[in-house]
Parts: sequence; C-alpha cells; structure tokens
Amino acid sequence: MERRALELVRLLDEDARGALLQGALLRARQRDLGPAPTPEAVRAQALAFRKARGLLKASELDRWLSSRALTPRGFAALMADEARVLVAQGEGGAVTPGDVLDYLRVALGTEGLWREAALEGPEARAPAAEAARWYFEQRLGVAVPEDLEEAAAQRDFDDSSDFLEAVRRLHARQGPPAAPGAPSGGAAGPGDPAPSFQLENHAVGSVRLELLAGRRAALVFTGSLSTKEGARWALQAGRRSEELAEDGRAVLVLTPDALDVQAAFVRSQDLAVPLLSDRGGEVAARYGAAPGTVVELDANLRVARRSHAGEPWGEAPLGPAGAAGDGPRAPVLLIPGALAPDTCGSLCAAWASDHREGAVTRLGARGAEATVASGLKRRLDHVLADPTLLGEVRRQLASRVLPEVERCFQRRVELSEALRVGAYRAEDRGHFAPHRDDANAAAGRRRFALAVNLNTGSYRGGRLRFPEYEDSLDAPRGSAVVYSVALLHAVGEVTDGARMALVGFLGDAP
Repeated sequence: MERRALELVRLLDEDARGALLQGALLRARQRDLGPAPTPEAVRAQALAFRKARGLLKASELDRWLSSRALTPRGFAALMADEARVLVAQGEGGAVTPGDVLDYLRVALGTEGLWREAALEGPEARAPAAEAARWYFEQRLGVAVPEDLEEAAAQRDFDDSSDFLEAVRRLHARQGPPAAPGAPSGGAAGPGDPAPSFQLENHAVGSVRLELLAGRRAALVFTGSLSTKEGARWALQAGRRSEELAEDGRAVLVLTPDALDVQAAFVRSQDLAVPLLSDRGGEVAARYGAAPGTVVELDANLRVARRSHAGEPWGEAPLGPAGAAGDGPRAPVLLIPGALAPDTCGSLCAAWASDHREGAVTRLGARGAEATVASGLKRRLDHVLADPTLLGEVRRQLASRVLPEVERCFQRRVELSEALRVGAYRAEDRGHFAPHRDDANAAAGRRRFALAVNLNTGSYRGGRLRFPEYEDSLDAPRGSAVVYSVALLHAVGEVTDGARMALVGFLGDAP
C-alpha cells in the first residue's frame, strides 16, 4: 500500500504535488534540526491529534493505524516529530520516500490518497490512450501532452510505460463509467446528504458548500473548459443561473481547470456563474459525477435529483423538503400552553417598562462578548430580572416544557442562560437574519433554543423560518417552540405591529 500511495503522489497535479513535497521537506528538516520534545509534549500532541480526527477510542485508533500500515511505535515516532517546535528557515535538503509517507499519514487533506492506495482496481483496465485522456483532460484539466516520456519524467517515473500503467491502475479504481447524471459506486443519490467540500474561486477565494444552506442549488460538473462540451455546458449553466436566481436558487460550476484558466474563460465569455476549481477531480469523484452531470440540491443540502447538462435541468419543481401536511416540516417541538395568558401579558408589560437594543453573542479577545449587529438582528430586548415574574415563568417552563423535551429527545435539560423578552417592531423593520445559535465557541452549553410567542395575532410578518426545510411557523400565543441550536433559522421582517416573544436556551442538566 505504501508503494501505491507514493505512486498516487506522483500522479497529482503539479501544484498539489509541489505543496505536498514542500510539506514533507519541512517535516524532514524539523525532525533533523528541531530539539527533542519532552514526553509530556509528545503525549499532548498525540491527544490533540486523536481528538482532531475522532480517534479517542482505542478501536478507532487501531483501524486508523492499520489503514496506514503503521504500528503503535511508528505512531509514537510520528507524534514526536509533530511535537517539535523549531521550524527550520531557508531551503535545501532532500526528501526521502519515508518523509513523504510520514507527511501523508499526518497531513490534513490527504486522506483520499490512503483510501485509493488501499483499493485494488478491477482486472479489466482501459486502453492506455483512453486512460491518458481521462487523466489529463478530466482529472488535471489539461490537454494530453505530445511527449509522454517527458510527462513521465516530470512525475519521477522511469519511463512512459510505467507512467501509463500507473494511470491505468488509477483509472480502474474509479470504476466503470457511469451513465450520464447517474451516481457511480457509493456516490450520493437522491435523498442522501450532499458531500461537503471547500473549493477555490478565482474572484472570492474559498467557497464552502455550507454557504448554500437554506437555498436550493445546482452543482454542474462540466469537465475541462478546454473541451468543446465542457465550455458549452459552462455557458449553458451561466444562462440557467440567471433564470434560477429569480427563484432564489444558486448554481455552481465545478471544473478541474486551474484558477487562471477559469478566470480567463469568465473574462472572455462575460460569465456570471461562479466557477470552482476541483483540481484532481476529488469532489467530482465523491459525487460520482462524470463530465456533464448536474446534481440538484434541496435547501437542506440533500441530493434532490441528478440529471445531465445536455438535458433540461432545474425546471421541474423539487417539491417541498420534508413531509407533506399542515404540521411543521422542520424538526421542531411545538408545545401548546407553555405559558399562561396572564403570564404572557405580564411579560409584555415588563418589556414596556425597560428594554434596549438586542445583541448577539460572539467570541472576542476577552471571551464571549455581546455585540450589537443591526444588519443581522433588529430586536429590542428586556432581560427578565423581576424575581416574582421570573420565578413564575421558570416554574411554568419547568413543569410544561422541560419534561416534554426530555420525553421527546431523551435528554435532561435546564435553562442555561438569562431569559429575554424581545420585540420585533415594524417601525424598526424588526427581523433576525438566518443564523445558527451554535456558530461559535461562545455558544457554551446551548443545546436547544426556546421561543414562546406572547401576542400572536397582533402583528403581521415575523414568522419563525427554517430555510433548510423551507418551513416557517407562527406559533399560537403562549406556545413554545423548541429546536436544536444547530438548525439554520431566522425571523422574517415584521411589517405591521410588533411581535413579542420570550426567548432563551436550554443546556444539559447536571
């Protein structure tokens, strides 16, 4: 497997191979020139390494070591290398195959190489010419070079025969070509979560799939822009993106081309659709997407439909995300009568006596900090402090809400932060933009968000929205809505009156 892993390194594109070898060289120089770490430092490094990769259980670590042909002693040596604090300056030195293997074992972003190295391709392999076209045009996004001997030498192969045989093995691991638009192997099909990715765009830098949460989207895998079909499909995607934008839908085009190639294509064609550089075709492989595949996603980033760029796509409605019916589609708990009507009135009166502009919690230099962000949130808040009223509210929530949460989610919780009465007023264009309540470390103990409407029917707008599920609701007066802090949610703009709500968070009970 180690020999196959080194072979795969040589088949990376030039930029990726250069970055990997540079990392391996740095590791080698750190190992040779860095001071010996203390045993405590090695143990701390090993613990941090295992936490970052979810390897805290001995069985998980054993599987990880086995997949990389490592012994426990070899793992300890790697952690000793990682614990060195001196970084050598300057250039020079040589990288051995062992240095590259060590770097592959610990470097982030190289997991796929080990998975591929462990696979044995089928006996039947494509002809060399077909495999070479696939490797250069689809995986690297360049034309097949005329001089294959030079291409082999650039990748440290002895000759073109060894190089082409390695390419044929790599091509065979991808499995037989899929039908247009159909997923190959274990790739995501309709109903599956869309595989996450982060790719570069020449204009804005890194783009994460998660940025599309709450919007329907289409991912168009065109193949290289240097091919006639790839260029045609990219231009078609540009036209469709303008039409779909009217419905709030997004289109991303993924090609294996380098950023400068994509930038030149966008300028020459005056293309508005974002192009993402999938160098090496790793994202396309995870989606099982041959050139010309279109993968449509619902608002919850699940695969809704697969089609082909040569056929109409993005036209038929995908249908609402979630189950049909009159009830909520988002995974929320609706508890009627959580607060008595007179308690709702008392909370509104308390807000009228004292309130200020609401803040959001962010992690600053001094820890969790409350920051006013009117572009994100426009709400006037009253922190509930009157002991009599606060005690009554806590009593009602403890008897009516907390037991329901434990029964439905099998989790004992308690109020974890101060309770607030918030008002979204039409005169302020009150709203709360889409956000998650666990978006940073300042979220602390939060597990569930709690919202109780206090004056339903006295305002227009202001619905509680869950964009990922294309759902919204306006709960009856006194009813509690409880939902995971991980859900993307928002409050629509209030257009008339003022929506009053009691808001808070629930955390794990001791």
